[in-house]
Amino acid sequence: MSESLEYAEKTLKGFKEKANHNKNESLVSFVIILTSSLLAPLFITLGEGIILSKIIPSILSVIAAGFTSWLQLRKPQKLWSLYRECQRLIEDQVIKYKFKVGEYSENVSADSLLAEKVAEIALNAHYQWTSVVPNPETLNSKEKI
Repeated sequence: MSESLEYAEKTLKGFKEKANHNKNESLVSFVIILTSSLLAPLFITLGEGIILSKIIPSILSVIAAGFTSWLQLRKPQKLWSLYRECQRLIEDQVIKYKFKVGEYSENVSADSLLAEKVAEIALNAHYQWTSVVPNPETLNSKEKI
């Protein structure tokens, strides 16, 4: 296996792992928010005593609010999409490289081209990622993140 193909496969694996992590984080958070939000009113209306009618619904509401804030601040669903897109772009380049199609068909330096394309995809992902990461200016402003 060429060095550029190893680099592409390693980068591909990294994007796949990041996409899977953010997918799981998004889905688990969503389920927790939904479950907490739906259970709180049930405990309020059907619960007897201070624990079931006040404390448990309050805890469920705090959990839902916390996970909602986390999703809005960290944006794992957006990162999931970004990393999955990068994964697919690299997979496309690897297939074209392996089967010598497209730009790789008559290119004598296909290894260099593959490394260049993968590095470009990774750098573009970094630039897109930095726009998603919260910074002090957006956290202190009254504008939406």
